[in-house]
Amino acid sequence: MRNSMQRRGFTLIEMMVAVGLFVVVALISTAALIAMSAALRRAQNVRTVIEATGIAMDSMTLRMVTKSSGSKFLCPPAYGTGSCVDFTTKYTGIQFSYGGTTYRYDYDSTNKKITFIKNALLSVDLTPPTISVDDLAFYVQNNNTPKISNVTILMQASAKADPSASAIIQTSIVVK
Repeated sequence: MRNSMQRRGFTLIEMMVAVGLFVVVALISTAALIAMSAALRRAQNVRTVIEATGIAMDSMTLRMVTKSSGSKFLCPPAYGTGSCVDFTTKYTGIQFSYGGTTYRYDYDSTNKKITFIKNALLSVDLTPPTISVDDLAFYVQNNNTPKISNVTILMQASAKADPSASAIIQTSIVVK
């Protein structure tokens, strides 16, 4: 009589094994999803840093190339004549004049930002508040004969939300 009965459903052991396997697969999938989400967030932060520093660098470079023809670059602390000594000295700011207008870029190491100043009246932050400029260096060489100036700008920045998302960007310009 027992042999004639048909087996229906799963045993308790089979159900426990199936649920256990499902839990293991779900845990592995969740861990992978969390790791991919963190990697995506970091990649987005790095992209934001690169874009923001690129825009700031392009702004400085464009203005230096188009607005400094024939003028000398001046460096801190005094921004005086001949203050950019040689190409091996690191400066945290730069100033130049064109057509009666004075342009200056300063690195604020306390607030970790770059400030653009025009005629000591207009002051604009070049980097957004989500970016921390960790270091900014201007290396300047003014040559009198021929009247050519070399400027190299080196910037290191990171995202305030994720300091490990950082970038270093450099550009060099030659101005006649």
